[in-house]
Amino acid sequence: METETFSKLPHKIYHEVVDKIVKLHNLDDTSKFKMEFSAGSAKGDNYLGIMFRIQIKSKKDNSTKLSLIAKLPPQNGARRDELQVGPAFNKEILFYDILMPIYKNFQEEKGIDVQTEGFYETPKVYSTINEPPHEAIFFEDLKVRNFEMFDRFKDITKEYVIIVMKALAKMHATFFCVKDQKPDLVKQFIGMEDFFIFLVRQGKNLLNAWYEGQKVHALKALEKVENSDLKKKIENFLNRNMEDILNEVIGTNVAEPYSTICHGDVWNNNMMFKLNENGIQSVF
Repeated sequence: METETFSKLPHKIYHEVVDKIVKLHNLDDTSKFKMEFSAGSAKGDNYLGIMFRIQIKSKKDNSTKLSLIAKLPPQNGARRDELQVGPAFNKEILFYDILMPIYKNFQEEKGIDVQTEGFYETPKVYSTINEPPHEAIFFEDLKVRNFEMFDRFKDITKEYVIIVMKALAKMHATFFCVKDQKPDLVKQFIGMEDFFIFLVRQGKNLLNAWYEGQKVHALKALEKVENSDLKKKIENFLNRNMEDILNEVIGTNVAEPYSTICHGDVWNNNMMFKLNENGIQSVF
């Protein structure tokens, strides 16, 4: 399939950041290097962000010297409002700008080799923009390091699930340790509202309809349940307001003292895997 190309990014603020990154890598001599833009993912792969691939290439031999992925918000105002893009980008930017440096420094202080023993499973972030409506995150292009997405139309295997769970376990454990030993570093995140509860509370997005549909499927699955008492309890639980259900299940008010920062959207297209001759090497 041919890759879709672009002449530029949607707004000049993005170009200003890219220019700074390129200059830091001494690749800003336009007599020697050129900049190319293309789609960073296939259509349908992402719902919230729009991915652009930015490559700096040698004019001499067309070799790629630097490859970035820019995650940008949809430019359509109605879609921004429907998806609550601003709050979503804000949470992700907070993670990369504030939490990841805390995690890295904390692990290093404990004598942990982060790249071999610690929590390291995130791509390098070159820069972020948190200025609505032009938020952005500029990542390294993981395909350069031979990372690939798992085909979402195939059944995922146990091996893929295990390596993802191990990475999440390290992320959660790191937060717990910081929370226990250096609570002031993460106090701003304690009690942070879950993003899906926030979306449901807005009451005007497609997620509400999707949740209601899932409740219908769950209730239908109960039709063959013979235990009438259990069946009635589940029916009563699912027939409640969805916001109340979520608050009871994942609300921060019931999580303490065990609350932690979670990924928030662990599904196939938010992960990339690197394989070697022995199987799955790592996941980001």
